[in-house]
Amino acid sequence: MRCEKTKYRGYIIYYNEASPTFGSKYISIVNPRLREESGHLAHCHINRGTGNAKKIIDVACDFERTGYTYRRIGMGLRNKACRLTGMKIYMN
Repeated sequence: MRCEKTKYRGYIIYYNEASPTFGSKYISIVNPRLREESGHLAHCHINRGTGNAKKIIDVACDFERTGYTYRRIGMGLRNKACRLTGMKIYMN
């Protein structure tokens, strides 16, 4: 499987081809500076466009710098940004 790679604000964005798991093209965002407890690099996947990938990275950078963000963004994208910065998300 071949994929393209770009960098944005210190994060890596992979544009992946269709896979049996997702069934269509998808984007992976990787934080190369942070490892999860499992030993993998902190990452998330989205099946939307590059604009949403950059929104997630912008919010993650806000969280790293100040601990909060003023950007208006959906909860799903915000949760992915939290995961990239190592914050735990607990759902009731």
